[in-house]
Amino acid sequence: MLCLVDKVMNFFYKTIRIFNTIKYLQPIQLIYQIKNRIPAPDSFKKNQKTVPCVNIFPIYIPELDADKQYLSRFNIEEILSGKITLLGHTFTPFRGWYDNQASHLQNFNLHYFEFAIPLAIVYKETKENRYKECIKQLYENWKKNGINQDALHPYTISLRLCNLLVVGFLLKDTELIRSLYPQYRYLVKHQEKHLLGNHYFENLKTIVLCSLVFDDLDIYQVYISKFIKELSRQILADGVHYELSLMYHKIVLEGLIRVAYALKQLDKHEYHELRPFIQKMVSAVSSLEEGMGKTPSFNDSADDVAKNSIQLVEAITRLFDINPKQLSSFPHSGYYKLYDGNLAVLFDTGRIGPNFMPGHGHCDCLSFELSIAGNPLFVNSGTFQYQGEKRRYFRSTRAHNTVMINNHEQSEYWGEHRVARRISGNISNRTEYTVSGSFKNYLGELHHRIVCMEDYTFSVLDKTTGSGLIHSYLHVADGFKVLDNGTDVLVIMRDEMRVCQICPVNCMYAIHSSGDLTQYAPKFGIIHKTLCLEFLWNADKKEHGYTIYFEDNI
Repeated sequence: MLCLVDKVMNFFYKTIRIFNTIKYLQPIQLIYQIKNRIPAPDSFKKNQKTVPCVNIFPIYIPELDADKQYLSRFNIEEILSGKITLLGHTFTPFRGWYDNQASHLQNFNLHYFEFAIPLAIVYKETKENRYKECIKQLYENWKKNGINQDALHPYTISLRLCNLLVVGFLLKDTELIRSLYPQYRYLVKHQEKHLLGNHYFENLKTIVLCSLVFDDLDIYQVYISKFIKELSRQILADGVHYELSLMYHKIVLEGLIRVAYALKQLDKHEYHELRPFIQKMVSAVSSLEEGMGKTPSFNDSADDVAKNSIQLVEAITRLFDINPKQLSSFPHSGYYKLYDGNLAVLFDTGRIGPNFMPGHGHCDCLSFELSIAGNPLFVNSGTFQYQGEKRRYFRSTRAHNTVMINNHEQSEYWGEHRVARRISGNISNRTEYTVSGSFKNYLGELHHRIVCMEDYTFSVLDKTTGSGLIHSYLHVADGFKVLDNGTDVLVIMRDEMRVCQICPVNCMYAIHSSGDLTQYAPKFGIIHKTLCLEFLWNADKKEHGYTIYFEDNI
């Protein structure tokens, strides 16, 4: 009998959770969630029409495509030998274009064909045919053996087409570009309106570019209008992409650069409508990453996926004569910057993401990251994977430098990219030296935090409602060690130079050197073992937290 009751209650809970997830979706998402469950064609063959003329114009951008840091992600000699390492997994595509030992995201990356760009760049520089032949062999093998479900996904098509357009331009290979036409026509018919967000943006970006390449002016007129409308929807008034992930912000900005560069070369009047978006987005990313030394780990973000912000700024300055404006407050997205000498803090007071698309959101509200002279010191735990058992931890409250009330998560996240009940009532305010924020978790418990940076001192004070034990987490980046002197905490660099002293305020503390709390993933598929400080107190109406005193010679 008890087992039956448990099953009924579990079914009831799952049903309510699904309802609390889908009730936020927009009507178009619901329509396409149903429509997309109708089996689609398994190839591009239905689109094998006569290819129109091909317009060859520069789509290659050296600052983005030939940057040494970007190219270092790919091992060219390994690729020549028939192996490709992506996000920590090594593929052998000539043996198959799907690897069941790889994650869904890793298999997706294989079909982006981004690995062909460094080969094409080396060919352009050396004129050695082995690089060009390697690209052709991989592409021909993919056309023959690689058209699987991942290859047909609109997102992989979108990225693959753009990457191969760059390759085709570098190789001056008109036939390669012409061969992309069926995929482009397939993409026009299969867009991700069930998801929207950055996926739908990538669909629109690629359709616009391909419509220009294939002189498809009717499609261009329709989709450039959709592209601009989607930019207006996705870019907040403060310039931050509405999914609130700096990684996806940079990916979307790169797509915007590609389209704007094409329109400028072809003297399309819509180019002038894109310039204000470029200005806002580049100002946002330049400001938010200033002094941080990496892609800040808020929501789904990791290094070595999007282009570096410095590369993006250089490309925008040269191509469009637009320079970033340095800002410190982003009230629409909820991000704020504080500086003191070479100390930089990024503080998050914002929502988990758009209500209809919170899939990249983490439980990171009122968390922060702090760097010294561009070297990360206090970090959120990052994003290790999209699929797998560790996904749950890296989205959790305790994986971030924030507070957990009575073991309750901030939002009711589930699955890989799902959120049911979520945080609400976000409020923020700033003065010259302080930023304060508050919100309610999905159970209605209030968390208020104020952070202050002044005179090489950083303080964090929290107030909460609710009952039980309150946990506050502070994750230390790798490269530092923590010593406990019994009354406060000292953070010491590995060369024994003292960095700062941490003094708890009305709370106990613990130092974790093992377990989930010590996992840090600055890149997909890579985990560094670090240390985590945990501050604990029983819920009351008092202020609790910690004060960090930095050495003035750091």
